[in-house]
Amino acid sequence: MLRKVLTVFVATFALGAFIAAMPQDASAQKPKKKARRLARQADKMFNQRRYEEALQKYGEAVAISPIFPRARFFKGYSHYNLGQYPLAIEEFNRALAQGYKRLDVVSVRMEAYLQNKDYSAARADAMTAVNLKPKTAYYHSFLGRMSVLTGDYQAGVASLERAISLGERNADTHYFLAVAYASSGQLDEQRAAAQEALRRATSYAANSWYLVADSQAKSRLFEEAAQSYTNAINAYIREIETNRKTVDTDRYLYQSYSDLADVYRNLNRFDDAVTAAKGGLGVRPDDGLLHISLAWYYSLAGRTPEAILAGQKAVQLMPNEYMAHTNLCRAYIDQGEILYKQDKINQANQYFNNANTTCKRALSLEPGDGETNYYLGRSYFYLDNEGLSNSYYKKSVPGLVKFTNENPDYSDGFYLLGNAYFATGDNKNAIKAYEDCLRIAPRFARVRYNLGFVYIKEGDLDNARTQQEKLKELDQDLADRLAKLIAGE
Repeated sequence: MLRKVLTVFVATFALGAFIAAMPQDASAQKPKKKARRLARQADKMFNQRRYEEALQKYGEAVAISPIFPRARFFKGYSHYNLGQYPLAIEEFNRALAQGYKRLDVVSVRMEAYLQNKDYSAARADAMTAVNLKPKTAYYHSFLGRMSVLTGDYQAGVASLERAISLGERNADTHYFLAVAYASSGQLDEQRAAAQEALRRATSYAANSWYLVADSQAKSRLFEEAAQSYTNAINAYIREIETNRKTVDTDRYLYQSYSDLADVYRNLNRFDDAVTAAKGGLGVRPDDGLLHISLAWYYSLAGRTPEAILAGQKAVQLMPNEYMAHTNLCRAYIDQGEILYKQDKINQANQYFNNANTTCKRALSLEPGDGETNYYLGRSYFYLDNEGLSNSYYKKSVPGLVKFTNENPDYSDGFYLLGNAYFATGDNKNAIKAYEDCLRIAPRFARVRYNLGFVYIKEGDLDNARTQQEKLKELDQDLADRLAKLIAGE
């Protein structure tokens, strides 16, 4: 077992029509005639997007007349268009100090600060723009984005919502609003904003699908989440295939595969979980955490030899991570049980002894871990050491209670807790733990079987039959096995 948003993004914003016309010089000191002539030449070049030539002419102009705010401003603007952001900021500062219009300066300087990754300064300029022009949607949108980048998500939500109320039509505004909602835990709003961004054809389609899927998964809408994660994966792959990938595309693609695998686990689709995890390993072949999860998925799918190999790989990659050893321990026990049922006792015992060694290594790294103690209890049970088996089973309960308290949305924790309670003879709490698991993952067939089995032990055949009926659509083999137990066969 392993317990595992997109809040970081790269944004480039067009300035649009905020500085569509050349403003009049705000300085009381008139530049020299030659400087004005050079500036006019530069203006033509600027409008023709000949920014390097414009930059040279503006430079000649301010060399003649250093106090020339308009030329300073457009010299800075030329630097900006050439991607020379620190130089642009320097010129914008000079233009502002010389009296150039504050709104015009901050409207571009905030963009330069953004590209220079000085988000706090960009946010400050955006605040100034909002105060000077409070009914301009774009300034609110930009301020909201900078608030998100500086970690003030509540303010980000307020600014982005204000931008939309003022008529902001840019689809990406809805995407950034979804990011802000995600960071503040507003799942329904996150999903709605991301879906609206997609409806409006946002340029962040892959990330938007991820945010939709993330919200659905956290809301336990697992079927919908599986499709949305798949959409996100396909969109990230398209980014790669069409040379549009960003520095974060591979990371987000990996995370989408990883999260999709976990959704499939909750849907009782363990082979699909394996496939999704392998997709993630296609992005990061040596990711230890995903190998740990893969070992768990293989075990749940009953693919024990592959679970052992995945567990061994996880231990190799992360020798100091206790869960790598714990999942390998579980795989060894599963293989031992298979051999035990085939009356191959000596071979089975070899796997149980390997399991003991591996689980004890896990406990040396994470003393008191409930899951590891439970597996040791199982292993010693098959080795006919009742004393140690009961001892480890008892130790497993408090550790698993702690885990489920800390991870209340992780279904498998309650599954293992139910097993531990049953192993210690506490059927009442076993039933509760299994029911808690099924509230999260109602399609977890193995848990329904275990719950039905405990109901039989408690003499509650009606509830056992209820579980048997529900099992029919999930796992006919388990449904048939439970039916035989109910019939006393």
